[in-house]
Amino acid sequence: MTYDEQTSKGPSGLRKITAGLRLAERAAASWCGLPAGGSKTRLLEILEDIPAATLGVSKGALAYLHLTLKLQPSACFQNEPSLRGADLARAGLALVSTYPDAYLAEKLDVSVRTLARYRAELAAARLIVFRDSPAKGRFRSGPAESPDEAFGIDLRPVVSRYAELMDVREKIRAAAKLARSARRSLSSIRNRIRSLLPLLSSASDQAIAAQAIAAIDAVRRRKDPDFINMGLTQAQASLSLLEAAVDHHVSEIVHMTQTTPEPVEIGAQLHPTSFPSDLKKDFEVVSKAEKQSVCPQGQPGEDEAHRLSEEDVIYFGDYNADQEAEDAANGAEWIEISLSDCKPFQRVQLPTVERVIQSLPTLLARKAMRYVSHPDLIEPEDIVAAYGQASAARIGFSRSAILALSEKHGRLTFAIAALLTEYTETVKAPLAYLLGILEKIDSSWEVANLRLSWDRLMRNQIS
Repeated sequence: MTYDEQTSKGPSGLRKITAGLRLAERAAASWCGLPAGGSKTRLLEILEDIPAATLGVSKGALAYLHLTLKLQPSACFQNEPSLRGADLARAGLALVSTYPDAYLAEKLDVSVRTLARYRAELAAARLIVFRDSPAKGRFRSGPAESPDEAFGIDLRPVVSRYAELMDVREKIRAAAKLARSARRSLSSIRNRIRSLLPLLSSASDQAIAAQAIAAIDAVRRRKDPDFINMGLTQAQASLSLLEAAVDHHVSEIVHMTQTTPEPVEIGAQLHPTSFPSDLKKDFEVVSKAEKQSVCPQGQPGEDEAHRLSEEDVIYFGDYNADQEAEDAANGAEWIEISLSDCKPFQRVQLPTVERVIQSLPTLLARKAMRYVSHPDLIEPEDIVAAYGQASAARIGFSRSAILALSEKHGRLTFAIAALLTEYTETVKAPLAYLLGILEKIDSSWEVANLRLSWDRLMRNQIS
């Protein structure tokens, strides 16, 4: 038995005096009116915003208190300035509720015995006291706002705690605001973790992400602010751990080149024949030389006397001794040109095999597939070729077509082109797209920079 439940050993039929009731009586004695600016309406709003458990009573008891205050006339709730110099004991009689239990029980749809239990709870919580008549009846003599005598439920304790209850409400509102902010943060962290899932190659990291999402869903349904804040702290720690794992993985698969430090267009995969303007200029010079079959004469530092004058006539073609003799008789001069003197230019550029293999787990995860190394595929080129041919089969190529195209273009080139086609999200017609890449590869002068396209593809995977 708690101290509040201890009662006096008075005669039977008298009201039991508890510690809580005595505290409520002292609060009633200290009543001196509502604070400046306070009103009955604001007091009712305060009680509506405070949970019953915070006041230490049941919801039914709080509803009983709210109804009793609401039925009391507004003129009975006087402010402290208007009561200065007045007889507070007499003025306090205006806050004694004299409504009978039968009327209140009907309003609340409960029994009279339930009302008695509600009153006991409210008295123990220092919210009401009892002003008993000798016969324990409830009545009032005189007007409601200034009675000469009144017996019933004294509401002065709850009115005297107006400022205290207002502080409690403000704390509850502040805690609720923080809880809403924490829930929004939890939702953001949950979305962030979901976006990281495709980039998590480790089974343990994926398990951590799944557990974090489940925990966030459970925490968001709770109402306890302390529990929500604790869950937010744990969620932030899980997110930091997963982002660190992704950063470690990204550092292995992302290769930022000096030629293309940033993607040309975020979210869009460019065609493999697209390349920066600086490479395009160099390429135009070389391609023009290839079309005309011309190589620059001489080397830097060579004597200008050995260079051709503007009056020299130059013929280009296959070497023929008879033609040379005939042209020599006509004053023409033959010049032997070696293509080995030309600057080499790599028209089809591929990413390294190691880089492609490092990227495969991330790409396959986007398609809900898993990277598996077959025991028969030992060489890295064989692994890339196998995955590329599988991509081509999913795109729509037959087995015979895959073998023929792999032999024509090189199995590594064909495999990388197929992988680029399948995993580029913006490609709407993959079959036509892959055929377009192969057509560029067949060209004798256009650059097919598959390495540049692969870099962009991987950057888009983590953006």
